Amino acid sequence: MALATFQRTIISKQSQFDRFVKEAELGKTDALSDQALWGLDIYRRNGRCANCHMGSEFTNHKFENVGLTYYKAFYEDLGKYNVSGNSHDVGLFKTPSLRDVMNHGPWFHNGLVDTIDGVISMYSEGMASNAPFGWSKYDPNYPKLSEKIRPLNLTYQEAEALKAFLVAITAESPLDSATKTELGQ
Repeated sequence: MALATFQRTIISKQSQFDRFVKEAELGKTDALSDQALWGLDIYRRNGRCANCHMGSEFTNHKFENVGLTYYKAFYEDLGKYNVSGNSHDVGLFKTPSLRDVMNHGPWFHNGLVDTIDGVISMYSEGMASNAPFGWSKYDPNYPKLSEKIRPLNLTYQEAEALKAFLVAITAESPLDSATKTELGQ
């Protein structure tokens, strides 16, 4: 109960993207750079991010398998299956919010990746292959990668634009604000 009460106190500050949305209603579009606007387009279309990270919270609040279960390996993590015991839930993890994403590394449920460039690269490559040699048909618990995960084949420039958009949906962290206050800025 205490944790839930604390979590309700966590409120994001306004990001560049929030200002963009608010000002766009007034016909202004300069709150985002051209690169961040291109990143928004990539996020929504060929990056396919909005399939899972949507709405004002940038999440669908669902469980997805992005291929990081390490099934039957040293770092195995079966996700929702550990709670439900349902074979369908092997490898499912709740889709996190991307709001303030740049303030919350390392990323993924296991902290596997410590740079956003690494995260973008993994998604661009289509994540990990979950079924080598077709073993999945013999094991009912073999994790099934979400159908939403496919190689994106982003160019370097597209990846940089997507990163610019992720920066734009990230508000300044409270720690950054506290540091600036201490320095008198």
